[in-house]
Amino acid sequence: MPWTLGRMQQLPYLARCWADPAIREKLDSSTSGSDLLPKEFQNEILDFIAANPPRWGVQWASPMDAAIRAINWLAAYDIFSASGYNFPDHSFASSNPAFGIMPGSSGGTRNGTLSCATTTTWRTSPG
Repeated sequence: MPWTLGRMQQLPYLARCWADPAIREKLDSSTSGSDLLPKEFQNEILDFIAANPPRWGVQWASPMDAAIRAINWLAAYDIFSASGYNFPDHSFASSNPAFGIMPGSSGGTRNGTLSCATTTTWRTSPG
């Protein structure tokens, strides 16, 4: 069960919900505001990193699970960004070495995404 949760497969769905104009309109009219889902995305990643330091514990034992997690993080981030959400200075990602380089942090190129995936996967390798 921990491996399944650690893959963070819920994050792209969370981002897709935020990208849906009907759902976002409901969020805008609620007391929690339209930042509810992007903040949940950030909080889930920060909580995961705090509870599972890179290269320590069961969440980093399988390179495949770490790669799936990286893909889900990046897919959700791209969906939020493509839907118009601007993460404030990428502080949730740039503050932790497990995330590497986020898209937009070095000129907003797609190379940032590839670098992040490579960095995250590399850091999960044993040794």
